[in-house]
Amino acid sequence: MNSPDTLRSVISRRRAGLIVASLLALVAAGLALAPYVAVYRVAVELFTDDGDPGAIGAIASWTAVAIAARALLSGLSSQIAHITAYRVLADLRLALADKLKVEQIAARIAEVWDEPILPEPATPAVLADASLQFEHVGFGYDERRVLHDVGFTAAPGTVTALVGPSGSGKSTIASLAAGCGTSTRDASSSAGQPSPTSAARA
Repeated sequence: MNSPDTLRSVISRRRAGLIVASLLALVAAGLALAPYVAVYRVAVELFTDDGDPGAIGAIASWTAVAIAARALLSGLSSQIAHITAYRVLADLRLALADKLKVEQIAARIAEVWDEPILPEPATPAVLADASLQFEHVGFGYDERRVLHDVGFTAAPGTVTALVGPSGSGKSTIASLAAGCGTSTRDASSSAGQPSPTSAARA
């Protein structure tokens, strides 16, 4: 779903929520006024009773209306409170999820930003007949060994594919070939730009 559709969906949900809230407010207002109207009608029947047998029935009916209205208002208030609490918790959950996503994105940006800048070669590389050769290359992060005794040759004019599961060292080989890092054995290029080699990470 693209951004305009997402925005329209959010606006539609908000609009529907406002309509429901307005209807609930009207119902609540009516129920809140009903007991007072009922009390008024009871008072009218009491003070204007001229021997009409229906007066007692009217008083009982309006009293029942007042009691029912109060009960319905109490129940509606409870439901509104539950709905409001649910919405607040749902919005809070979404806000926390967004916060975690932003933190992950910021951490990734910082990780990329802190990557060392590749040094400029002293002389331009001639890539027409370039080849890449790894001989018994090893590499590790602290105590964790990623590459061990890797060897291959990427001949000029050919395509070499690095195939393996996630975490098998494909990106590490590419980084070493680009000169980002130091290996334990020889990794060299015939293009005149040898990859860094040292035994700093055994």
